[in-house]
Amino acid sequence: MSEKTNPDIKIFVSNRIDLASETINEAPYVNVRCGAVFDSNTDHKMLGDNTGDNISEKRMSFCELTVQYWAWKNIDADYYGLCHYRRYLSFDSQLHEVAVSEHDNGCVNIDYLTDNVRDKYKLNYDGVKDMLDKYDVIACAPIDYDKTNLEAMKNSPDYHNMDDVYEAIKIIHEKYPDMDEIVSEYMNSKKIRLYNCWVMRKDIFLQYSQWLFSILFELEKRIDMSKYGIQKYRTPGTIGERLFGIYCLYLSKQKEVRFKDQQLLFIEHPEKINSLKPYWGENQITIASNFNNNYVHTFSVSLLSFLNCINTKNKYEIIILSEDITSDNQKVLSDMIVNYDNVHLTFYNPFPILSGVKLFVDNSVYSKDLYVRVIIPFVLHNYNKTLVIDADTIIKKDLADLYNIPMNNYLMAAVRDVVYGGYLNGVVPGTMDYTQNVLKLNDPYDYCNTGVIVLDCERIRQTYHLDDILFKINKQRYRIYEQDMLNVLFNGKILFLNPRWNLFTYTNPSIKQCVEMAPLNEYNDYQEARKEPYIIHFAAHPKPWCTTNGDYSTEFWKFARLSPYYEEILGQFSWNISNGLYEYRKHNKSHIESFRKIADKFLPKGSRRREFVKKIYYGIVKH
Repeated sequence: MSEKTNPDIKIFVSNRIDLASETINEAPYVNVRCGAVFDSNTDHKMLGDNTGDNISEKRMSFCELTVQYWAWKNIDADYYGLCHYRRYLSFDSQLHEVAVSEHDNGCVNIDYLTDNVRDKYKLNYDGVKDMLDKYDVIACAPIDYDKTNLEAMKNSPDYHNMDDVYEAIKIIHEKYPDMDEIVSEYMNSKKIRLYNCWVMRKDIFLQYSQWLFSILFELEKRIDMSKYGIQKYRTPGTIGERLFGIYCLYLSKQKEVRFKDQQLLFIEHPEKINSLKPYWGENQITIASNFNNNYVHTFSVSLLSFLNCINTKNKYEIIILSEDITSDNQKVLSDMIVNYDNVHLTFYNPFPILSGVKLFVDNSVYSKDLYVRVIIPFVLHNYNKTLVIDADTIIKKDLADLYNIPMNNYLMAAVRDVVYGGYLNGVVPGTMDYTQNVLKLNDPYDYCNTGVIVLDCERIRQTYHLDDILFKINKQRYRIYEQDMLNVLFNGKILFLNPRWNLFTYTNPSIKQCVEMAPLNEYNDYQEARKEPYIIHFAAHPKPWCTTNGDYSTEFWKFARLSPYYEEILGQFSWNISNGLYEYRKHNKSHIESFRKIADKFLPKGSRRREFVKKIYYGIVKH
């Protein structure tokens, strides 16, 4: 370490110009836009690699090395480092499990770059300084591979032209013949050091940069990349990674250099974590829904039913909480409301809050998205109240009427779960014991369905701390995951709504049996609600797009026909129906006639849609 008490340490983080990433905005990290000369955005505060002596225009070929060059030529420091917007050196002395997939091979996989991650892996000045007190060079640890460096490059023809690789080795021999043995040892080694992430003492960094760029600039002169595709055009960058490995091997053999291998973090979702604020202000109707990309088609149908009921005098913000909805699907959904000047659609990723928490799911029917519902008051920390609704619903009444129901001192408003009432009364043995002794509800029959709920977010935040909620999620092993947890958290603090606000359908005989086994008053309320439901909830299986005779399925298809995803919904429907008929035909030769009856019910004869479904059907059943 430098003799200075607080040496000037600068780790330059190479950031993409086309992605707003989460960053560490304090020493020793210095964020730099890689290829900033191509950045058309003039409203930025981050440094660029296009000032002073620079090679910013080589971004597509040199990758993050343009940032290293810029730092070398323009910045003075006691220690220099390099990492990427999604790859950071860990400065934690403990070893952690590493990934083996291609994109994060050898790295510790991290979901999001959160404060907890920064603290755990010591991504701060003190953490870096403590390690540099003992070492002159800290480099990302090599990967133990089943092939040598040279073999690995030969096996990746999309990335490497081997003539270019051999030319680079030739240049090293010409310029630095004393490194021939090091080059041979490294290229024939099965330890592969990738990613160009390191921290070096100033004099070592200056020597390394001079060595590296003298080779790469000469290589540029000798090879023709004019016809290379986007991957192979990165040849200087990918060969630069091998040169980095060669130089690390060289440094590790120098007695006067204290060398340290350190694990590398890979940030799976590097996108910037923003904070939500009410789009329309305090007097809006806030509606949240959490689902993954597989449910976009279903949500589009629910959205259409919602738009059919809204009051033009109200302002509505619909917040879709998901981490994987594609940009294409976001655009399709947003286009659906383009003609509504009082409705705004917001997309937000809530999972950074859940980063590091074990999301227990042991049933393939469910996904980790369920747990988002439990943390919504903290995701929407600038919102006082929100209505939360499942994607598999049909809305028949203005949701403002539900949103504006007085909450009094209750934390949540929801509909009592009549199906669970059947569970308690014997349909699912052991439910009463589970509810009393595991969930410990004051009254087992005061159990709600969480497919439609209103949350007093402000009061919930006053009652619970986020850390308490995350601890419970991490430890829980409930039968119905987030629904059980919400009932436990708000035990005795739930305002029970008219079942019209969450009318779950008779999707299968067992659901009907549960309703009939429920307490008589709940059964009667449910039957009354069926006469005029405000929200129809297809809570169980099969869904309307999976069966031909689902309860209230005509309500679903009425809006599905208007969806921009209608053909895809039909394709899914025909796939499900055809698979069912495929099994049926083994026992009944009249399966084709059955298909015709189904088609007659939903698809007019001679229509293009009927022909479309017919092709899919015959393509499946012929196998």
